[in-house]
Amino acid sequence: MKLLVFAFATILTYSYACEDDSQFKFNNKNWGTCKWVSQKVELRCGRTDQFGRKVNEMCKNTCMNCEVPDKFECQDDMTYAYIAHQPWKNCEWAKKQMFRCNKIDSGGTKMSDKCKQSCGICPTPPSTGVTGPTPPSTGNCEDDMTYAYIAHQPWKNCEWAKKRMSRCNKIDRWGTKMSDKCKQSCGICPTPPSTGVTAPKPGGTKNIGAACSSNIECSTSNCSSSLGVCMNSPFCKSLDHDVPKGTEFDKDTIIIVFVGSDFTNSNDFSTTVDAAYTEIQSEDMFDDATAKYRAFYVDKLQKGFCDYGCQGIDRLLCCTVATARILANNCFPESSTLQTIVVHNDEKYGGAGYAESNIAVISKDSIGPRLAVHELGHSLFEFGDEYTYGPATAETKANCDVAGCPKWADLDEYVGGGLCKTKACKGGKYFSGRNSFMKNMFMPVGIVNLRFTCCTYQALTKSMPSYCEKFEPIGIGLLNYCRMDYQGYGRSAYQSRKQRELGISSMHEDDDLSPRQRHKSVDEPVVIKIDLESKDFNIVSNSTGSSASTVFRFHHVHGDFQDLKDAKRPGVHNAVHIIQVEFASGMTQEFLFGDVESLVVPPPDPFVDISDDEIETVRYVERKEVQLIVEKSHGEITRMEMKTMKL
Repeated sequence: MKLLVFAFATILTYSYACEDDSQFKFNNKNWGTCKWVSQKVELRCGRTDQFGRKVNEMCKNTCMNCEVPDKFECQDDMTYAYIAHQPWKNCEWAKKQMFRCNKIDSGGTKMSDKCKQSCGICPTPPSTGVTGPTPPSTGNCEDDMTYAYIAHQPWKNCEWAKKRMSRCNKIDRWGTKMSDKCKQSCGICPTPPSTGVTAPKPGGTKNIGAACSSNIECSTSNCSSSLGVCMNSPFCKSLDHDVPKGTEFDKDTIIIVFVGSDFTNSNDFSTTVDAAYTEIQSEDMFDDATAKYRAFYVDKLQKGFCDYGCQGIDRLLCCTVATARILANNCFPESSTLQTIVVHNDEKYGGAGYAESNIAVISKDSIGPRLAVHELGHSLFEFGDEYTYGPATAETKANCDVAGCPKWADLDEYVGGGLCKTKACKGGKYFSGRNSFMKNMFMPVGIVNLRFTCCTYQALTKSMPSYCEKFEPIGIGLLNYCRMDYQGYGRSAYQSRKQRELGISSMHEDDDLSPRQRHKSVDEPVVIKIDLESKDFNIVSNSTGSSASTVFRFHHVHGDFQDLKDAKRPGVHNAVHIIQVEFASGMTQEFLFGDVESLVVPPPDPFVDISDDEIETVRYVERKEVQLIVEKSHGEITRMEMKTMKL
């Protein structure tokens, strides 16, 4: 079974003739065009279809498999600057960090088009037949200092391979094995005579978000000079401009990441993100200096991966989830604390909520920022829609209740009543607190829901912001109230990190497999990403860079179903994907996933009249990938088997 790394590359488009074959279709499937290849270039460019056609030959431009023009056509434009009034941002500046070659300036010009020589798209000049002095022999055993396993990720170089020797066996999309480019780092050079002096070992032990002063300290080899912390990628930019340099977020922090779809100008994207983030910060749960969350955006222009009219609903803006994840992972790996907001470059109203994947989608429409707050209510705080045409019930969502509102009766009594409003949630048969942003996105969060947000912070960050102090004297106390676990984090999630590190068991561990639970804590997690279409998978040894416990969506840890009997119950699924994982320890785990996943339809545009039959709240879309979370303690993965069964 083939191991492939999921990654996304921004494609350099050259100015000389180098075109994709417009007639090509992988395995003669209508969907198998070069556009399909471009959605996962790292995964698909190295493939050959059943007719023996190599994808990188049929989709030359998409796969960057182009013949380079003659030298006289391939020079730097010495007058060019990425930003006109900053002349030092020239081709020399691009050359120092090759990912800059993919940048597109405010006029829509890609740096590589102006800096061909510096960006390395010129051919090696022909030999003149004149040979200079022969340098001292090194046995032809050196690292290629210009090589990167993924071209637009220059930190994935020979030093990166050296830190984990298994990387030396990786083969890039051109068919080049890392060890062929990194002979010295991969240890295939003859041992030199001993000098009696031992070289110092490199660092690279600090996790993403830990304070640093140099690249060598970080496991990602990327220490942000402006933030003073280890970052996953130089593309990840902070939105929290007032945070002191060196402020850490390597654990127990909610991470919000904005990624763009179909933007062609970086300034336009960052301005749009700033507007959305300003709106988010206007709410109490984010307008608190003690709240443990950080916000970033991925400074990377990505062609559109979202489309309106999904499932026949005009405002439903469906996106390629895998692309959103890959972009967000430029900032932070997967976990329940990572919240991704996709911003699509269109002023038409639309959006979506992939709550099971912690992904919200908005557009550039003026309502977009308010929709972002509403969608975070779903994916981060586990709230249901409180309007009557939504699917939320008292059994499924914390903010819906039965008559008398027993979930928050203590709070209702404390404020003198008025917090149990009828005709809310599914079919108007349930009750909610005062009108809130989950009923009308222009309304405040509401005091009932605000207390629940404190529980989210406690479960995911092991602390509560200062605004939560007002709830402490109510009823059984705030922490004990949170342990009622109406939001489904699992009662053990409310243990302190110190308790977990000391191995102190939760008194409620048996409740951690309750039907209501939506999250699960995993010690030393290992992430397995599987493409259900190609059956390719990628194993990430530790998703957070920390050996401590991390909270994940429950279905990533246990699957959608307990067993086949559970899967065969009447529902929305027509098939089940069965995945078996075997470990060196002899242990076997089986995961069962349904063939579709839920998609939350955004509320209707409040400024446009629509008929009742156009009001929909949930649709189901084909599941194209899954992520499994297993514990590192199970040992090395020795075998994986995947099959699909019709129900």
